[in-house]
Amino acid sequence: MIALFLMPVLVFTWIFSVLKKERDLKKVLPKEIRVSKIISTYEKIGLGEGCGITIYKISPHTIGQINKQGLDFFKNLKVARGSELLEKQSPYYFYQDWRKTPIQENKNNKNFWFGLSCVNQKDLNKSLFEKIIQEANEANSYYTGHKEGQLVVIPSMRIVIFAYSG
Repeated sequence: MIALFLMPVLVFTWIFSVLKKERDLKKVLPKEIRVSKIISTYEKIGLGEGCGITIYKISPHTIGQINKQGLDFFKNLKVARGSELLEKQSPYYFYQDWRKTPIQENKNNKNFWFGLSCVNQKDLNKSLFEKIIQEANEANSYYTGHKEGQLVVIPSMRIVIFAYSG
């Protein structure tokens, strides 16, 4: 009898935790970058701060807008969804100006490669890993960052990547 009562509670708790995790992973994205799903997420936490990446599938509508407008699409996209949930401003949800790739590192914009280095080819599909590296080094994509992480939009792959270290 107790099992009949506990089973729906456990199922509800599991569904709630999955939906909360998905919402939390989307907090780093500007709301104008709509995504249809999370493709992969990988995180490594040690004694110090963690690092990792999350790869999102961009919605067809957003890809259409990016392909139509290019860099202009990103002109005002400096605030992530998560900033709306805070009473005080956190630098974690505010980005620098967007640029075209290849990624040029600076003191506040260096974490894409660190975050990607957390993932090795057994943690992420090898061809996906290699394609991300290739596209980030060519002039076909867009990126921004803050001192803890970077967003990279790769229109040809219809993905956005959040990579972080810190």
